[in-house]
Amino acid sequence: MMKYSILLLFIVLLGFSGCKDNASSKSASAGDAIELKLNLKSGDQFTYEMTTTQKMTQSLMGKKIDLNQEMIFTFDYAVKSQSANETNLEATYQRIRMKQHSDMGDMEVDSDQPDKASPMYKELLNLKGKTFGITLNDKGEVTKVSGMDQLGGNSMSDSSLRSMLEMSFKLYPDHPVKPGDTWKNEFQSDLGGIMKMKLSNTYELIQVKEGIAEIKTESVISSEKGNNYKVEMNLSGTQSGIMRLDVKSGMLKDSKLKQKLSGKMKASGMEIPMDMESDVMMTGSSK
Repeated sequence: MMKYSILLLFIVLLGFSGCKDNASSKSASAGDAIELKLNLKSGDQFTYEMTTTQKMTQSLMGKKIDLNQEMIFTFDYAVKSQSANETNLEATYQRIRMKQHSDMGDMEVDSDQPDKASPMYKELLNLKGKTFGITLNDKGEVTKVSGMDQLGGNSMSDSSLRSMLEMSFKLYPDHPVKPGDTWKNEFQSDLGGIMKMKLSNTYELIQVKEGIAEIKTESVISSEKGNNYKVEMNLSGTQSGIMRLDVKSGMLKDSKLKQKLSGKMKASGMEIPMDMESDVMMTGSSK
């Protein structure tokens, strides 16, 4: 069960992401429209930190099980090279903290306090300080990840890592926008074969003030069966919130999202209903 509760973290991450399949429901006039895109420069350094709190309720053999999780992930980034269409970044795990409380017991890991790590999470400590490469296009799409072998084959180094990275970058419209304009995208990902998630995202530019674009986001979440024959998970729900982008660099300054999911998991012949609410906060800062 622990393995799959960790995977729920990446469901939350997907809400930030989008595909290149953009469409606008309103057109922006040339006069007051702005272009939102990734515009980092060689030598830039910045940090992204994401804090997630989750409350999940499961029903197992007629018994209600409450599970609360708090997670912090911090990445340091350095821009190694940049061109008109491509940005190469070096990413380093700076901090990993996961704390879980349930009727079945408590578990915790914090890379700042490694001696207190629960055995179940201890392998995550090996990620601190590990560095890998990322290549992005100007829409924030991850086109290449290198150096994955340096991560030691950890569960954080599979497709879930790519989703984590893209949630920080892939959210831009493919045309200039002005306040009141909206754009849409869809994101799909296979979560470890347990299920395939789909998010239909709608963004709206609320205002631009002092070089910061405030964007409202709403998402509809659905899933379908994956290719794992031992475990099947089916969840659906919604996500909404506000994010703020630096117009000049395209960097995410901060965001606050609330997600609600419900569904069920099938494993070992059992069907386990579950409901989950998550609050996700993310901040970005330059060095």
